[in-house]
Amino acid sequence: LEGKVVKFDGARNENMLGLGNTVTLSFFDAEGNRYNYNTGKSERDIADINYRLTVPFLTDCDMIIHADSLLRNKEAYINTSGWYNVNNELIQGFKFERVKILQVEPGNKVYSFRIRFEYKGKMAFSFIATLENSVSSRLFSNTFSYADPHKQYPDITDENWELIKRGQIKADMTREECRLSIGAPQDVTKRP
Repeated sequence: LEGKVVKFDGARNENMLGLGNTVTLSFFDAEGNRYNYNTGKSERDIADINYRLTVPFLTDCDMIIHADSLLRNKEAYINTSGWYNVNNELIQGFKFERVKILQVEPGNKVYSFRIRFEYKGKMAFSFIATLENSVSSRLFSNTFSYADPHKQYPDITDENWELIKRGQIKADMTREECRLSIGAPQDVTKRP
């Protein structure tokens, strides 16, 4: 069903396997096929003002439309090297590059948004999460920046910044430059 649009058709109480009444949501697609999702929650749980119901396999189309209206045709710097090409193949090795956001689209079950952008005449994608996702490192504010990231590091030379953008390091780079380029080390071994 990936990429299909389904519409909410209502909710009903069901007694699942004698475990008590839980709310089941019903959806339908353009062909009239029906889909049900049992929330595992009671009406009282869902009615609680502090409870926020999310259906893990769905992305709210209104959120996509709103995000698209805010971001379409904006220029930004992408702060991650995790890009995808039009064939959904991972492209590694470029970050802190200026891109033009073309469109916000539904993402996948982990990342709600897929951001389509243009870089040097080629189209690419990156995925971002919402606050409801547990992947806070992939929020828009961590993945994209409207300000040139290089300006935050005025002591880094243009030569080293180009290496950082490509995920490369060289002798005599500072610890901060290496972390910007290839990330924090997974483990550190200290020797006397």
